[in-house]
Amino acid sequence: WGIIYLWLVLGSLYGLFRARKSDAWRAMRPPLFIALLIGTAWLSIATASAIWGTITLFMMAAAAIHALLRTTSDDWAWQTGPVGLFAGWLTAASGVSLAVTLSGFGVMDPSPAALLALSAVIVVAVTVSAARPGAWTYALGAGWALFGVCVTGVEQGSIITLALAALGLVAVAATVLRDLRKPTEQGRP
Repeated sequence: WGIIYLWLVLGSLYGLFRARKSDAWRAMRPPLFIALLIGTAWLSIATASAIWGTITLFMMAAAAIHALLRTTSDDWAWQTGPVGLFAGWLTAASGVSLAVTLSGFGVMDPSPAALLALSAVIVVAVTVSAARPGAWTYALGAGWALFGVCVTGVEQGSIITLALAALGLVAVAATVLRDLRKPTEQGRP
């Protein structure tokens, strides 16, 4: 979380002093503020209730993704980059929290809960990556977690988990690479 929040703080300072009146920044500020506001209380909420902790993670992820979709490429290093990383990581964290909550409360066995949550994370990560070309930090955040699941799958000998996470990692990477190639294929720089 350290690098994510440090980059968000630096980006916020840039936005405050250099992009105060920018329409692009104005559009993404409310949903980002909501995500960060919920985040300040998240640990207390999650400690008191796993269910509410999961719900608040989903709310944070939704708000952060909404903010990401409102960013522009004009201030990539200070706007799209940090917001994308934050949203990507929240997407993955939401999936982990969902799996733990479903299995922890006996709704599902751990393996099916993990596969369900992992599938949801992959679908969201590919969808958001496709919807916001150029926000490769989103894919990096989600992919970072998917890589961690791959490592866990190897350590635990879970071929299905490893295969699904690896497939998800490839799908997210392919979406980003496809978007990176589009401008040159269309003759634009």
